[in-house]
Amino acid sequence: MWIWIWLAVLVASIVIEFLTMEMLSCWFIIGSLAALILAACGVPVYIQVIVAIALSLVFLLCFRRLTLKLLNRDNTETNVNALIGNTAKLTTPITDEVNGSLKVNDVVWTAKAMCGEEIEAGQKVVIKEVKGNTLYVKKEI
Repeated sequence: MWIWIWLAVLVASIVIEFLTMEMLSCWFIIGSLAALILAACGVPVYIQVIVAIALSLVFLLCFRRLTLKLLNRDNTETNVNALIGNTAKLTTPITDEVNGSLKVNDVVWTAKAMCGEEIEAGQKVVIKEVKGNTLYVKKEI
């Protein structure tokens, strides 16, 4: 009977992990698998429960943070920060007194020169920084 209970816990843990992807219930997969093996070997129920809980907690406490850290290594910039380093053409010039504008991905942005230089319309620029809705640019070399 306990084999079926541990099998149900194992399957439920797998399903929950696939649905949530939070690296929380996967550790109970290990504990329930160990308890399932013990149940198949005829080990008393109280030992099965102790082993399942102990293994699950040990793996949860020891490896969850490390696993999440390894899985979240992708440092790809998103949203407006993904624009940094891209090139674009100015649609209006940048002068000391007037901000320019440029179009990136069909969105018109306000543009300022990084070093206070004047840049003509049509000139290619590199986006160096984003502050609010303003892109700080430099002439492309």
